Amino acid sequence: MVLFLQCISVIFIYTIIVLAKCKDPVQFYSDYPPKIKERIKALPMYKDKIPTSEKTYGVKIIGTAFLVLVLYLMCYFADKLTFSRAFLQVFIITMAVDLYDVLVLDLIWFCHSKYFVLPGTEDLKEEYKSPITHIKGGLKGLLASIVISCVVGIIIRVIH
Repeated sequence: MVLFLQCISVIFIYTIIVLAKCKDPVQFYSDYPPKIKERIKALPMYKDKIPTSEKTYGVKIIGTAFLVLVLYLMCYFADKLTFSRAFLQVFIITMAVDLYDVLVLDLIWFCHSKYFVLPGTEDLKEEYKSPITHIKGGLKGLLASIVISCVVGIIIRVIH
């Protein structure tokens, strides 16, 4: 029951973060399929709006560190104080978020919402509906889940 509540809590927080980015769909540039990205890059109206890795690098580092801290605290308060128990706890939580992201946010919302169709790319409707980019993103999320789970497990092991 505690694990279920932790999953729901993290998914809720993740949803709030995603919704905060929804003010400008270009902020989801990295989530668009390759053909749409090419078109966006070619359109002058998006020239200075496309997020670059230089602009987002610091946010990703701080966000990841904060996520590791939150997941560590969740393990600590749930008494998951061995590497294997912490790894499993964190892996389940992060995979729940990854599955939610791919299935609900990407394949249901992003692929079928007119909100994310950027002006100048309306003719690429089939690309918007293609699940391939989102499934690849989910596989990257799986790898990230493994790494983050290992990091939290190692922190638990070293501290406790």
